[in-house]
Amino acid sequence: MFSGASSRKQTKMIKVVTPILLLIVLYIFWNVYNNHKTKRSKLNLPPGSFGWPFLGETLALLRANWDGVPERFVQERIEKYGSPLVFKTSLLGERMAVLCGPAGNKFLFANENKLVAMWWPFQVKKLFGRCLLTIRGDEAKWMRKMLLSYLGPDAFASHYAATMDVVTRRHIDVHWRGKEVVNVYQTVKLCSFELSCCLFMSLDKPNQIAKLASLFNTLLKGIIELPINFPGTRFYKSKKAVSSITAELITIIKARRVELEEGKCLAEHPRVYDKVLKEQLDICKAKEAGELLKWEDIQNMRYSSNVVSEVLRLYPATSGTYREALVDIEYAGYTIPKGWKVAALYFYWSKLQCILRIVIKDVRRTQGA
Repeated sequence: MFSGASSRKQTKMIKVVTPILLLIVLYIFWNVYNNHKTKRSKLNLPPGSFGWPFLGETLALLRANWDGVPERFVQERIEKYGSPLVFKTSLLGERMAVLCGPAGNKFLFANENKLVAMWWPFQVKKLFGRCLLTIRGDEAKWMRKMLLSYLGPDAFASHYAATMDVVTRRHIDVHWRGKEVVNVYQTVKLCSFELSCCLFMSLDKPNQIAKLASLFNTLLKGIIELPINFPGTRFYKSKKAVSSITAELITIIKARRVELEEGKCLAEHPRVYDKVLKEQLDICKAKEAGELLKWEDIQNMRYSSNVVSEVLRLYPATSGTYREALVDIEYAGYTIPKGWKVAALYFYWSKLQCILRIVIKDVRRTQGA
């Protein structure tokens, strides 16, 4: 009897207390939101929308990526808000200011560790863990300084130039020569990956490189996705790809150690295009048939190097870069609050491909002549 009465009394108490607790929680959230909104209203924030609670405008960005037109996300908001330099949004659970165009790129890179610091979304940290990509501050500076001995001009001159020449010629013979149509973006990505494998891992087996390339493509597809670790999702496949890549690299490292122990040494701008072509042809004419590229040859490509730098400034090859505001930032007449994430999203490869196709066509015509 007492047990039943006690149970009913507890049930009634729960029914009474639960709504009260919910009201208290809602009241606290409402006060925090109002205080934050009041504080934020004093700032001249960039135009834009934070979208849905929690999700923000993440789904719109993902839809644009899935449709194969990722630039649509940025272009629609530039047109909607009439702000070609900056707009606010909420992506991947973070309030974010998106800087547009070359001016935004310059601002972020020129103010690294001053006004902004390196930041990556949660899923990137989850996929890569603690590494050179995700660390920041003094540790990151130290590690990058250590890498200069492998990636600096001296290493390039003594080890990389000739190898890059061989790999690039082989790649052009296989993927470009004799083709009526070339997908420049995909082939350039593959060539860059082949060079990385050859230079930094001494891999030259096509099957092994193709396997790693496939795994890396799977990994990259899940980087800017909702971090849902469930079979069938892109994020889940990315995590599996990371495990497979790690296992493959460990196998390569172990094999390399055994070898070392055994003592084995194993067109939009025709005038610019004309100058680049002339510079390259002059270098070719000065070399004997079959002679490999040398560091001195690359040093003579001054104009070509400037063109490449300008193209990458206008049309970066990556999908975007992310930072975190260390202080309140004044940009383009607006205030980006401290703690907000700042992004420059790069979606210009479709335009760049058109330019490169024109250049390739002209190169073939010149060679045929």
